[in-house]
Amino acid sequence: MATNTGKSGKDQGSVPPAEVVPVGSGTDHASPASSSRKRGADKALAYRAIWVGLALICIRLLFEQVVLIQPQCDPTQHPLVRVIFQKLFELGDKIGDAAIIAGLIGIIIDEGLKTKFIQEVVRAASPKLIGQHLPEPIRESLLNYFKIIFIRPDWEIEYEITTIDKFPELLKISSRIQGIVQNCGSSSEYYTLIGALDPAPTKLASHEALITRVSVRPESGSGGFDEFPPDNSKLVQADGTKLFQKSVLMPPGSRFKTVLEALEYRPISSIIPLFTATTVVKSTVRIRYPKDLLEIQVSTGTTGNFLPEPTVWGDEWEIPVALLPGQCIVATWNPKGSLGTPTKSDVTPSPSESIASKTQPPIAKPPQTNDEKR
Repeated sequence: MATNTGKSGKDQGSVPPAEVVPVGSGTDHASPASSSRKRGADKALAYRAIWVGLALICIRLLFEQVVLIQPQCDPTQHPLVRVIFQKLFELGDKIGDAAIIAGLIGIIIDEGLKTKFIQEVVRAASPKLIGQHLPEPIRESLLNYFKIIFIRPDWEIEYEITTIDKFPELLKISSRIQGIVQNCGSSSEYYTLIGALDPAPTKLASHEALITRVSVRPESGSGGFDEFPPDNSKLVQADGTKLFQKSVLMPPGSRFKTVLEALEYRPISSIIPLFTATTVVKSTVRIRYPKDLLEIQVSTGTTGNFLPEPTVWGDEWEIPVALLPGQCIVATWNPKGSLGTPTKSDVTPSPSESIASKTQPPIAKPPQTNDEKR
């Protein structure tokens, strides 16, 4: 079973936002006194610029004709000298105009407006600067990372693996995928929880794969939903899979806790990649399993295997890197002492939780790319 971190209706999936990562503490803020001194110094500099500009203009008005009528500036005898002085006076005049304009802007325009103007210029210029040496499709894909709306500050994946009597080649997997989702955007966005689950193998006719809990609730206050359990009979699709999806409107800056629990059945050799379509800051995988029967490895798509830390609950893996959209956590288990690698036929989809933010509630059919899927 897998969990996704959230897909934005503003193309976060091809991208967080995010899940945009909350940045930590340590930002310095200027005191009111220092800010006042800075504004005073800026205004003094603006006045000086105006005086310099006026002085340069006056110099041209007072001395241009006096200098140009001198014999050394005679256009017939010394044309080059005359042109040089004309250009110097014109340059001084232009510098004077620019200095006056800059000084007036520094005095008249509010500090907040200047800051906003600078921010708008930077925002407009940045996309043109990032990856400008790369082919356009790659550059556009990189820019999508800056459109993240939702992020997951933490993502916890728990599996409890047990054997099934009379079916040694199969395992029962109880999973719980939970975490916090934060809307880092400036407006309310729909966040959609999608859970999908394949049916149990046909040889387990008496066993049913179930989505046992789906929940999206705010950290504080009321709202959202918590279905424990949902009515699985209403989730069955034409191909036998079970599909749950429901949307919650998240205000800007809000944090919601998501939970997806399920029961499924998988081969004794399995690979489970848990993909995310948004940014995950911190990930933790916990697996309780029969250690005399199985050996388990956990990795990401860009790193080697991580070493587990035994705990009271089971083995725990802390993922030391943030996950970007399209990256995944891979859990692999095999019979103990086995050197084989699961074949393609061994890998079956598992329940997936995908979180998507849309400007409107989703249609009944889920998107082709889930926020988190395996």
